[in-house]
Amino acid sequence: MLKVPNAALRFRPATTAAATPAATTTPQQPQQRGSRQGGTRMGTLYYLDTQGKLATLRVRTGITDGTTTEVEGTNVKEGMRVIAGTAVQTAETTSATPFQGNQQQQRGPRGGF
Repeated sequence: MLKVPNAALRFRPATTAAATPAATTTPQQPQQRGSRQGGTRMGTLYYLDTQGKLATLRVRTGITDGTTTEVEGTNVKEGMRVIAGTAVQTAETTSATPFQGNQQQQRGPRGGF
């Protein structure tokens, strides 16, 4: 049994067409994330295979501490590069918030009553 971040069990790529299913621990059936099969909790891990391509692996899940979960399966190996999220590179932008000092404050009319 190995531990993986819970985020790796929640991860779903934008398109699963690019993911290659690896050998699974159960017969191929459409299943939902965290489903139960015969009293066993199942999950799907996305990982990078030896060619660096996205692949999937069905695993049995065990106990969790809220951050990591134990998983086991026929192709689960220590050192697998499981995917827990994606990084999005964004252009450098300036944020316009009222808490930054570079904006002029708008005030009402000056003067007395």
